[in-house]
Amino acid sequence: MTDSFSMEVEIRGFLFEIDVYVDVSEGGSNSYGSDEPAWFDLDIEDIRGSRRNKPVSSALFDKIVKHYENNIVDRYR
Repeated sequence: MTDSFSMEVEIRGFLFEIDVYVDVSEGGSNSYGSDEPAWFDLDIEDIRGSRRNKPVSSALFDKIVKHYENNIVDRYR
């Protein structure tokens, strides 16, 4: 499932509103009646500045993922 959402992040004292685009996959015993243990996978595909809808730089992308990855994953658990 591909999804997107907006969130506010703080980097070096500046607040930014960003749009995060993710691909979420899940399966196992909690889905589809499988005998396999439940699993969950989330890939952050793109992060864009909400104001201009332009992709953030790769350095900013990495910084946002480093500091906010748990917040992003928790939205889908």
